[in-house]
Amino acid sequence: MPNHFHFLVQQLGENALTKFFGDLSNSHSKYFNIKYETVGPLFQGRFKAKKVEKDEYLVHLSRYIHLNPTDLFSYLSGNLLEVFLNYPWSSLSVYLSRTNDELISTDIVLSYFSKKDPVSDYKNFVVSNIQLKSDPVINDLTFNE
Repeated sequence: MPNHFHFLVQQLGENALTKFFGDLSNSHSKYFNIKYETVGPLFQGRFKAKKVEKDEYLVHLSRYIHLNPTDLFSYLSGNLLEVFLNYPWSSLSVYLSRTNDELISTDIVLSYFSKKDPVSDYKNFVVSNIQLKSDPVINDLTFNE
C-alpha cells in the first residue's frame, strides 16, 4: 500500500501507541528523506487508532488487515492466497506457518480458533473473505474519510 500501513497491536501503557507510531513515522521519514534526498512526510494523513473492544472484532480486524492489499492484487489472476503469502509487507505468512518472529505474536488471534489446528482454521477464515472488498463485521472499526 503506497500511502499507509496497518498494525494490530496491544497497548500496554498509557499513550504508548501514540508515542511509538510518532517515533516510528518520524524516524522512517528521516531515514528515507536522507537516503533519497527528498523532504516531507511519507504517509498520507495523521496516525489514527481505534480501540478493539470485542473479541469478535479482533479476529475480523486481523483478517481485514491481511487482506487490505486486495486492490493491489486485483489485476492478478491465479491463486490470490499465494500472492498474499508472498507479499513481503504482510504478517500473513507468519500466521500461516507458525514460525517464530520476534515482532509478531500470533498467539492471541490464533487462540480464537480450534485447539486442534488453529492455523488451518485461520487460513480458511481468511480465504473465505479473500474476494470481498470489505468485512461488514468491522465496518465500524475502519476509518471512512
